[in-house]
Amino acid sequence: MDNQPNETPVSILSAIRNGTAFQEIQTFQEPAWLIKDLAYQGQIIQIEGECGTLVACELVKSISEGSRFASRYECVEPCGVVYIQGGMPDSHLRNRINRLRTRGDVARINVISPEKTSNDEPPDLCDEIFQDEFAEAFPENAYGAVIFDTVGCFMPEKPEPKEINRLLNCLKRTGLTIINVKSKEPNGLVIPWNQADLILKVKKMDDFDNLTLQVSFQKGRSLKPEQQKDFFMELTESEGGGLAFTEPPVMEEYLKARTVQLLHNGYKQKKTADEIGKNQSTVCRWIKDSIIPESLLVKDNKRYILTEAGRRLLEKYGLSLEI
Repeated sequence: MDNQPNETPVSILSAIRNGTAFQEIQTFQEPAWLIKDLAYQGQIIQIEGECGTLVACELVKSISEGSRFASRYECVEPCGVVYIQGGMPDSHLRNRINRLRTRGDVARINVISPEKTSNDEPPDLCDEIFQDEFAEAFPENAYGAVIFDTVGCFMPEKPEPKEINRLLNCLKRTGLTIINVKSKEPNGLVIPWNQADLILKVKKMDDFDNLTLQVSFQKGRSLKPEQQKDFFMELTESEGGGLAFTEPPVMEEYLKARTVQLLHNGYKQKKTADEIGKNQSTVCRWIKDSIIPESLLVKDNKRYILTEAGRRLLEKYGLSLEI
């Protein structure tokens, strides 16, 4: 894991007075993936919505093992993870991570919970001295990511945005990937929109036997449009008590619902197929075999009109009437 710190920052005035070494800038190189087609090394990531802690535990498993995240995205290589949390008993979180793990030999995982800190007063993530010491404490190349989850207990009652920005900048200079699970705490850590490189929104799906999550991209800086498609995670349990996130069969039904949404909004079959990542023949078959027969849409000349059944389908998958 290449965690080379960035060049020491200078003030704007110093840069103007002393000039900058533009001629020393090297030829552009593609950034390195942490999770292929999802997240680059050194990015700032925020997870919003329901079941964020479960998603974060799956990230810990995948990053530390160098295995697939949600059975879909390949982690490039194993690297250590620091998980700072205050939302549940320490043993419960560790148990979740252990049940998700698939390999015995993994990179370092360090879970930090309030009950495990040795100080009478918990550390303050907004204190400048602690921020500097915190960033310097990471051994070079030992860790690739740090996860914050419900960390209001490690922060003042009313954190200032500049304090949050300073924390993020201190950690980003170490080369760490920063992952934050957005909580409902009034003093919780919230990454500003302009600071986040990737924002994932997680929604729990109803009417499914196993826990099924829909993950959508609210922001995907540096990702191509085709890399920002919604995906699903289904949590299953083995007889031995192990947990695994897999991609559920619901994906095809969701794509049919997206097809209904796009056609209702005037998209042609070819453009609809491009949007959902399928062939035009597949869209044509869905229209002929299920969308029209099931009265999800009614065709009026060249227009598709949404029915009540189609409206309920869109609501089931959290899709709006208008795109």
